[in-house]
Amino acid sequence: ASEYKLVIRVVLRGLPSDTTLSVEDLVRSCTSDVNTSLDEEDVSTLSQYITVSKGKDTLFIMDGYDEFPEKLQEKSLVADILNGKILPQSSFIITSRPRASVPLHDKIDRRIEVSGFEGKEIEQFIR
Repeated sequence: ASEYKLVIRVVLRGLPSDTTLSVEDLVRSCTSDVNTSLDEEDVSTLSQYITVSKGKDTLFIMDGYDEFPEKLQEKSLVADILNGKILPQSSFIITSRPRASVPLHDKIDRRIEVSGFEGKEIEQFIR
C-alpha cells in the first residue's frame, strides 16, 4: 500500500503570482494542464479533503523552486505549506537547482542532489 492517498505535482513557475492563492486554486491549477477528468466539484472535494485532513496522506511535489518568484518564496500559499503554517501534516518533495534551495535547508529533513550525467551514465540511469 502507498504511504500517500494523494500526490499533487505543483509546477511552481506556472502558478499565478497571486499571494492570496487558496488550496482550491492550487489544486485547480495543478489539474488544468493535464489530461484529467476532474471537474469543479472534484476540485472542490479534493481541496476540502486536503484542508480538513491538514494535508495528512498528501504529498506535494513542488517542481522548479528555483523558478518560483522570490516574493512568493517568502509569502504565499506554497511558502505557508513549506513552513508548516497550513497543511502541517502534508509531505513535500522540492525540485530545484542546488543554490536556489539553500534557504530551504532548515525546513527539510533530507536532501538529494543529482549531478549531471554523461552519455552512458544517462542510459544506465534510465534502464
